[in-house]
Amino acid sequence: MTNTQKKAGNVIAKIARALLIELCILFILFCLLIIGIEIYCGYKRIYVLPPNDSVNYTWGHKVRWNSIGFREKNFPLTPLEEGFRIMLLGDSLTWGVGLDESQRFSNLLAHYLEERYPHTDIEVLNFGLGGGPTTLEAHIFNKYYKALRPHLVIVGFCVNDPQPRSQDYSEEREYYFKKIKPFLRFLYQYNFQGTASLMSHAYENFLIKQKKIPFWTEALDRTYNPSSQEWQGFYEALENIVTMSKEITPYPPIFISLNQGLNDKEPTDYNNPDKYLQLYLKWYHQAERAAQQAGFIVVNCEDEFKEQLKGHLMAVVYGEDAHPSPEMNEIYAKKLAETIYAHSFIK
Repeated sequence: MTNTQKKAGNVIAKIARALLIELCILFILFCLLIIGIEIYCGYKRIYVLPPNDSVNYTWGHKVRWNSIGFREKNFPLTPLEEGFRIMLLGDSLTWGVGLDESQRFSNLLAHYLEERYPHTDIEVLNFGLGGGPTTLEAHIFNKYYKALRPHLVIVGFCVNDPQPRSQDYSEEREYYFKKIKPFLRFLYQYNFQGTASLMSHAYENFLIKQKKIPFWTEALDRTYNPSSQEWQGFYEALENIVTMSKEITPYPPIFISLNQGLNDKEPTDYNNPDKYLQLYLKWYHQAERAAQQAGFIVVNCEDEFKEQLKGHLMAVVYGEDAHPSPEMNEIYAKKLAETIYAHSFIK
C-alpha cells in the first residue's frame, strides 16, 4: 500500500469517526429531548393540571360508574311505578367531561323539574358515553328502553355525532398515519405519551400544510353530505329512536343541539360568528332539520348563548379542554325544562 493510499485511508477513517461521534451526539440529544418532553408533560399532568383519566377523575371531579357502565346512580332495570322518567342519550358533552355530576345538564334538569313539580317523582337518567355517535346512542336505547320504559327520551347532539369514527377521520389521514403507527405504538407502549402526542400533531400539521390530508373540519363536513354513508346512518338512528319511543310513550322525543364554544383560550362570539362558528351552525341546523323530519321536538340554545354568554370562555378547563362549561350546562338544562313545561309532558 502506498503512502498516498495510507493517507487516504486515514482521512476516511477520521471522517467516519467524526460522523459516528456526531451521530452519537445527535442520538444523545434526541434522547435528552424525549426525556425533557416527558418530564414536562408528567410535571404538567401531575402538578399543574387536575387529575383527568376519564375513568376515576374528569379534570379533578370524581367519576362514579353504575353497575351497567354509565356515569349515573344505580337503578333497577324496571319501569318506574310512579312519577316521570327521562332517559338522556348523548356523547361526552352529555356524559359531563370536566364537570361534577351536579353540574351536568341532566342533573340540573332534574332539579328544575323537581322544583316545578314538587309532588311528582322525577327521574333523569344519563346514558351519555364519551365519543358515542348517534348510531351507538340508538343501540343503547334499543338495549334498555323496554325494561326502563321512560316517559320521555332526550338526545343531546354534538357536531361530530354523525361520524362513527374520529371527527378528523378521512381516507387520506388513515393512509398516511398507517406509515407511523408502529412508531407511535412503540412510544405509547413504553409510556412516552407526551412525545407520541407531540410527534403525531407535528406529523398531522405537516400533512395538512402539504395538502396531503384535509383539516378536521373539512373531513367532518364530508359526513354532512346527505348521500354519505355516515349521514344516512345518522338519520336512520334518529328514525329508530323515534320508532322505539312511540312503542312506550305518547310523548315525542326531544333533540337538543348542545351548542359549543370553539376555543379553550378565548371566548366564542355567537353574536358575530367567524367562519368556523358559521360552519358549526350549518351543521347544527342540518342536524336539527333531520331530527324534526324524523319526528323529534327540536331545541337549540343559540339565542341564549348570544344574550347570556357574551365574553364567556366556553370551555370547561382554560387552555386544555373546550367541553361545555357549567354555565353552558345551566342553559341547556333551563331550555329543556322550558320545553317540557311548554308541552305539558308532566301533569
